[in-house]
Amino acid sequence: MKLLLVFVKEHKSLAAIGLVLGLIVAVLEAITVAMMMPLILTLSAPSNTSGSGYSQMTNTIMSFFENIPEQHKFTAIVVAILVLTVIKNLSLYFSNISINRLMLDVGISIRRRCIEFFLSQKLYFYSKSRMGDLLSCVNEQVQRSETLVALMIT
Repeated sequence: MKLLLVFVKEHKSLAAIGLVLGLIVAVLEAITVAMMMPLILTLSAPSNTSGSGYSQMTNTIMSFFENIPEQHKFTAIVVAILVLTVIKNLSLYFSNISINRLMLDVGISIRRRCIEFFLSQKLYFYSKSRMGDLLSCVNEQVQRSETLVALMIT
């Protein structure tokens, strides 16, 4: 695990971008879900959407829409939810791209280090080992490492 973190540190900007975008996605998801309650309240009782019987979060969200006329409040909430959903999905898309790029870069770094190791070995090493088995083992371990890197970031 420590060795894997060395490879991730080489690409820390990609890891940071993926992590920050993932956090943005989580926050936007929570806000989008929280906006469903004001939407339902607007549908059920358009004239009574701000009241003391609702949670603090619902009242806070509804305060953003209190200056909008009642006949346009539903449309404003729907548009806000759609805009937040688009931003959230764009953040998720770019987060996935950066995490996949990080996986590939870490895999390339590990493979490069393995090739350097193989090239530094004496011929005696190759007479004792089958190269196909070594390469198969390296590829299998690199794929596992790439998956582990993606799981660490997400």
